[in-house]
Amino acid sequence: MKDKNKMLLILGSMAFLANGDNYAAAPLLINISKDLNLTVSTAAMSVTAYMLAFGVFTLLFGPLSDRFGKV
Repeated sequence: MKDKNKMLLILGSMAFLANGDNYAAAPLLINISKDLNLTVSTAAMSVTAYMLAFGVFTLLFGPLSDRFGKV
């Protein structure tokens, strides 16, 4: 039970920190959309896609890099 609570605390902390990156990117959406000649909703969708891919691949490649190293 202790290990389960510890894992939930770690995963919750990671989700909180990953979501903090979203709050950092959100104010930049207007500038991103202007620079790339996109609508704000399209820029928001691209940031969301980036965040989802980043989160999924962090979960996948983190343990792999621990096991096999940088290579």
